Amino acid sequence: MQLRLYKLNACDWYIVIGCLYYLQDVLYPSGIINRILQILMMLWALSISLKYIINFKQTPQLLNMVSLLVVMYTIYGITFMLYSNEVNITEGGIREVGSYLYLQNALNSLLPFYLFYAFAEQGKLTVERIRIYCFVFLLLFIAMYFKSYKQSLVQAAIAGIERKEFTNNTGYNFVMLMPILFFIKHKLLRYVMLVIVMGFTIMCMKRGAILMGGICFIWFLWADFRHATSIRYKLGTLFLAICALSSAVIYINYKQETSSYFRSRIEQTQKGNASGRNMIYPKIWDAVQNDESVVHLLIGRGANSTVEIAGNYAHQDWLELACNNGLIGVLLALSFYITIFTTAHSNRMFLPKEYYTTFLMLGFMLFSKTMFSMSIANMKIWEIMPVAFLLWFARQCALNVNKNVKSM
Repeated sequence: MQLRLYKLNACDWYIVIGCLYYLQDVLYPSGIINRILQILMMLWALSISLKYIINFKQTPQLLNMVSLLVVMYTIYGITFMLYSNEVNITEGGIREVGSYLYLQNALNSLLPFYLFYAFAEQGKLTVERIRIYCFVFLLLFIAMYFKSYKQSLVQAAIAGIERKEFTNNTGYNFVMLMPILFFIKHKLLRYVMLVIVMGFTIMCMKRGAILMGGICFIWFLWADFRHATSIRYKLGTLFLAICALSSAVIYINYKQETSSYFRSRIEQTQKGNASGRNMIYPKIWDAVQNDESVVHLLIGRGANSTVEIAGNYAHQDWLELACNNGLIGVLLALSFYITIFTTAHSNRMFLPKEYYTTFLMLGFMLFSKTMFSMSIANMKIWEIMPVAFLLWFARQCALNVNKNVKSM
């Protein structure tokens, strides 16, 4: 059994390719290599997705919602490529937005749902493999963290600024690893990973990630305690939870005492400083609210309209969708997130308690991210993989229960 576990299958190779893609500028310079890897991942996922899109009656509702989003982004993306003018981000310097990026980002985000669901169906994505991927992803995120930190140091040096602390955009990556820790059996290892994940989240100083991580950190501790099945395990879990919580509090106090940048981030939050979003949001909201066009209300202004209006993306999914895709985009995205929760809730009797909590926490994280970042068209493989697996697992559990009932 152990030998079979470590024999690489198709899912393992997809994860390897994905990790190599995200290691651009770490293992190799950005350019032709990461483009080839990205195209390979997209074509692989696209070849699998067609069967689920065509056979929608036999496909789970959540995957059907993914299909509707894929269709929407494809129509808007192709239209933008065919008929759009040049669009540039003007905030923080002029950068051209490639006409293909809107569609590329959406497909990179959504298509892996089909692939991971297919891997789960084929027995190539299992709980044992997810445990291994959890460690692989943590190492990947640490490498990405230091890459981003090094880039910030270089940029500061070029600008003549003496700084050692920066906001690191890898914060959300670490946070999204938290629900997957429920798959790790060994309690001590689970909590060591939890403390490391929370520690790096704080180090990244990404306020949205810290807020989301803090909520899920407490949720994780409480849920893990509740899931313990005996007094002995409850006491052990309580001890580990107190240690983890104490470690987080001590580290936060340490950062407050030693880091002026950390204190400034807290002060900015208290003053309502949204890192430039308070300049972007009003422009886009005014454009949406004051637009008298019924067509724009229903189907939006088209791909990348937010960049044309505000000089940058909205950095908030609902504003981005309302402006670009209108009510149809907002309703499809909302239905997608609602379906995650309804799928988890409707299968709560079949799923193990820890898996049910994982499903809910993943849904909460993905939805929360939409409020202060880009999520729907920017989901990563480590976010999609556990959702797709739990979707398949819940369906199998329900089918097995129904078969047993019928056979009685």
